[in-house]
Amino acid sequence: MRRRLAAPSGRGSRLTISTGEERARLGERLRGAVLKPPREGAAEARPASVEELEQRARGTDDKERLVGLFAGPCAAAITFVVVDALISNDPPSRLASGVLDTRHVSVTLYHDVLLVL
Repeated sequence: MRRRLAAPSGRGSRLTISTGEERARLGERLRGAVLKPPREGAAEARPASVEELEQRARGTDDKERLVGLFAGPCAAAITFVVVDALISNDPPSRLASGVLDTRHVSVTLYHDVLLVL
């Protein structure tokens, strides 16, 4: 006996073939898994005043400081690795035929960029 499936009832849902139940689309499932749902019984959030926003912008909490202290050295390490790879893989200034290679970049430029960063 074949089971007939009805069209999905609305945007954002699909019917599964095996059970005929509706399930949410991938984007909605990921949103539900990643984002926090609103607290039950929480009052409606009122818009923050300008003074409150300025106060929040002035200070950072511990999580923001930790991200900054971790991300800074990681970015520096990535910069050193990328510049070293660019220097190592820089083509010679002249091709075998003696013509200037347009892909060649002076190594001094790489060192200057590394010094600035």
